[in-house]
Amino acid sequence: MSSNWRTYSFLLILVSSHTKAQDCNNPPSVANASIFPTSTREGSQARYFCDPGYYTSDVTLIQCIRGEWISLEEQPSSLVSQYELIFPTCIEPTDGCGSPPLLINSIIEPNGDRKSAWSIRTAQIQKYDIDDKIIYSCIGGYYLNAPAGAVSTCLVRNRWSLNESASNFPICVPDCGNPPQATNATIRVFSTIEGSVAHYICNEGLSTNDVTTSTCRRNGNVVSWDLVQLPRCTNPENGCGNPPMINNAYAMRIHPYKEGDIVTYHCFQDYELDAPSGFHVVCRQNKWINESELPILPFCRRVCLSLPTLPPGGVLLVNETLRNKDGISFSNGVEHDFGCKPGYRLVRDATLTCVEGGWKWRVNGKPAEPPLCYRDCGPPPEVANATLNALATVETWAIDYVCNPGLSSSSSKTIVCDSNGKWVSQYQEAETFPICTLPSLGCKSEGCGDPPVLKNGWFSFVGSHYNDTVTYGCNFGFEISAPNGTTSTCLPGNTWRLNPWSEIFPSCNTGCVQPPPEATFDLEIVDEPFRDTFGFGFGSIVTYSCKQGSTLIGSTTIICSNGMWLPDLPTCVRNCSAPPQVPNTQIRQTLNSEAQSYEYICDLGFSTIDNTITNCLDDGTWSLTRLPRCTAPEKGCGSPAPFQNGKFSGEAPFAEGAFITYRCKDDFRMVAPNGVVSTCQAGNKWSLELNPGNFPECRLGI
Repeated sequence: MSSNWRTYSFLLILVSSHTKAQDCNNPPSVANASIFPTSTREGSQARYFCDPGYYTSDVTLIQCIRGEWISLEEQPSSLVSQYELIFPTCIEPTDGCGSPPLLINSIIEPNGDRKSAWSIRTAQIQKYDIDDKIIYSCIGGYYLNAPAGAVSTCLVRNRWSLNESASNFPICVPDCGNPPQATNATIRVFSTIEGSVAHYICNEGLSTNDVTTSTCRRNGNVVSWDLVQLPRCTNPENGCGNPPMINNAYAMRIHPYKEGDIVTYHCFQDYELDAPSGFHVVCRQNKWINESELPILPFCRRVCLSLPTLPPGGVLLVNETLRNKDGISFSNGVEHDFGCKPGYRLVRDATLTCVEGGWKWRVNGKPAEPPLCYRDCGPPPEVANATLNALATVETWAIDYVCNPGLSSSSSKTIVCDSNGKWVSQYQEAETFPICTLPSLGCKSEGCGDPPVLKNGWFSFVGSHYNDTVTYGCNFGFEISAPNGTTSTCLPGNTWRLNPWSEIFPSCNTGCVQPPPEATFDLEIVDEPFRDTFGFGFGSIVTYSCKQGSTLIGSTTIICSNGMWLPDLPTCVRNCSAPPQVPNTQIRQTLNSEAQSYEYICDLGFSTIDNTITNCLDDGTWSLTRLPRCTAPEKGCGSPAPFQNGKFSGEAPFAEGAFITYRCKDDFRMVAPNGVVSTCQAGNKWSLELNPGNFPECRLGI
């Protein structure tokens, strides 16, 4: 700061002490900018900050002195002496980015440098180059909710990777922090944001008569825990203190506990007890006794909920009988087989397994890559003057063309079925097929040489000169594949480099002794191959279809390859009529659409504990023999009010103290005067629905 400015500041203070305070008018407005704060009292300061997408290098800080707004940052002495106010100019950059989108109650770290973090106000006047990065973080007392991450990158055309109009833009949510610790007690709390409830639980053998819950509540512009007196946990004079704790479980009894009292454990929502239902402990002589046959306390393990998204063309063969009583979840260790839809073939198989609350793909109990289905190519194209030989395995589907005797091809004679359902050349990866033509003449005098050895077979021949022949056969237990016969001839032509013997070279393969799998239920065989004395030949194809009223799941054809029929036999799923209607519910189809699965959803204010998933069975009936009943709960909350252009996270039933979190859809921005967390309170009411005027709202493009 210049000496002239420091002198002016000193004189200004002396003069103002003898001058009556005088307020200012509103600060002048500036295009593409806002001003904060908006007080006009004598001595108050204000700062201009540019709108998102704009920046400035001018002075932005002003102060009200003797009824006039003046610039406070260093200026040339000629301007200061004239008391001029220098207005900032917020401009849009021609390259790079202007200020990033505004996140209230946050600070910004430029390029990830935490040592030079800016306040959000300072960041609104900067210019950024392309690929510059900023990191959003919240000020004290707030928690960062960032579904898409907290890093935003400057892109071309003055755009930031994190868009404030998107539903996944970060939010600084009021946060109470960790609740205060009480002596001889543990705290069970799932969240520390506004509306969360912390439960104090005395250590085993201790108890208290004090209040044991604390709620994170708003007080003005801040939130804090509302419990004034922490609970005191002491030894009870008679009976037992708190029972042993099981993680992710609660005990169905409230202290104090007397001699002979029984405490039964129940797991929290989305968990299950790895012990017989009704596991409990008993208060005996001031101690808790485990009277079950279990040597230690059981655990509450997380269950698996909604099924994952399947690879294209895939379908999950869900075993509905393994669902838990809630009709939604599956226990640890439950497995579901994978298959392909009609028109697809299975390339890579795996089993979906529930592992500690998450779905994992496994093969023979070991982690594996997700399964894969490719489009079915259908019958291979015909090639003039050639026969074809099918080569099928679990992961490949290939066809070898064999030119007729005396003919050859200069292109690849093998085609494969690619992932898009097209037959292409194995090496050229294009739709080019062999052309079998006569070779040019010009045999060399030394003839063809020794014929190639036939694996798992034998051959006999007299000579290897022009027009000499060799006859092939297979060893016992193998079947010869020789579309052009078992005799090969030494032909004329300059084709020695291609080995003319290989043009009609047979192969010895293991055929299928066993017949193809029998059709079951609605599945029937459309086309069955010829069976000879030794069984079914290598490459034999069986075609299946479903009877009317059923849908086929899997490949329509299987093929004999080295003694096995591949791939697995398809299945038929019976089509059912529309599911029955239930009062106070809506019906929606689940992800398992090929198996015709539907879910009953209770209307607003109603809930149920019954099984809500019904599936179309093989006999054309629905799996639910007892339809769910949706009733208004006696204790706890029903379904939350509809939330337009948004959704909430949380699963029914909603007990007292349960909470849900609201979020907006893409392209909508949340406006929530009372926060985004709603808690089920006493009287079966949701906290955010008590004051409808302040209920969260999703607005478009703000």
